[in-house]
Amino acid sequence: MIRWVVLLPALAGILFLSGCSGTGTPPIAAQACDRWMSYAKHFVQQDGRVIEHSQSNRTTSEAQAYALFFSLVANDRERFDTILKWTENNLAKGNLSENLPSWLWGQNEGKQWQVIDVNPASDADLWLAYTLIQAGRLWNVARFKSLGEAMLGNVEQNEVAKIPDVGAVLLPTLKSTIVNDPVWRLNPSYTPIQLLRFFSIYKSDGPWSSMLKSTEKIIATHSVKGLSPDWIMYERNKSRLYLDANAIMSYDAIRVYLWAGMLDKDEPLRRDIVPYLYGITKYLEGEGRIPAEVHLATRRTAMTFPVGFAAAVLPFLKTGHFSSAYQTQFKWLESKMKQCLLETPPVYYDNSLAMFFYGWESGGFSFGLAGELQVSWL
Repeated sequence: MIRWVVLLPALAGILFLSGCSGTGTPPIAAQACDRWMSYAKHFVQQDGRVIEHSQSNRTTSEAQAYALFFSLVANDRERFDTILKWTENNLAKGNLSENLPSWLWGQNEGKQWQVIDVNPASDADLWLAYTLIQAGRLWNVARFKSLGEAMLGNVEQNEVAKIPDVGAVLLPTLKSTIVNDPVWRLNPSYTPIQLLRFFSIYKSDGPWSSMLKSTEKIIATHSVKGLSPDWIMYERNKSRLYLDANAIMSYDAIRVYLWAGMLDKDEPLRRDIVPYLYGITKYLEGEGRIPAEVHLATRRTAMTFPVGFAAAVLPFLKTGHFSSAYQTQFKWLESKMKQCLLETPPVYYDNSLAMFFYGWESGGFSFGLAGELQVSWL
């Protein structure tokens, strides 16, 4: 199994990838800091449920999707299977090939644990489909591949729409639930370019090539002075995309920078998207931090600064050659680490963003030019 580790204490903060067998004893460095195992121990139950302790111990399909991806990157087949099984049994009525997973699971008013909101979240669905197809390819397991393909087909049928003069877009949830709404909401962070690139090649007759173009257009035309909004509005009777007066850059939009930073250097859309995102670096001058919320019209900011935002922006800073800002944010991130987790108590979202960064930074995974997942354990 591949472990993401930190050498302590002599080389504290220096990341490297240690190749350890799943059954053997890891070296001292790996014992000192095993990121995936630390993350899984804190957030993933033995049955495969991912828990957000800071949110009333709820579970989301996003959390399940991210943990499934991390377990694949770590070559942890046992935990991959349990996460997938829990997701399918509890969020998808026992069958992910037929049912997109409900996005929220938790306690109802009667203190019973169950699905709280049956609607799916399309970003989680996209990550689940991608991870399953990649798992089928990397582990040579036909069942994972076919399950991912079935999910992808369900996303195409139920969560994708075409907008005049824009192209195919990923709706946040089922098309059937918003079919009569005069205004739709679109989320730029829901459609990572590398996932769309892979799908556009893997399933060339699908909507993914069109969605690549629409995602590029949305980021290029609706980022405000280099800041991506969480949500963009589409007024259907006027075929008009616009930003709400209260549009913000916050917990959703920060992922736009994460996905952009991890693009393959030769990705054709890289040069078309990245220049529209540089504005975020203004908040990182000197010892600056990215605020939890920026009001795009007024530039009013929240006075809280999630450390996970630093993790999310680090790939963007590294590939954009913002070396000074990179070093400052990296040192701040490392200063918040305790036993391989951010903060006390550890927060799910911040640590999930950090898992993406450290896995990518250490060489544990990358996305190829065709959007395929590349892992170091091969």
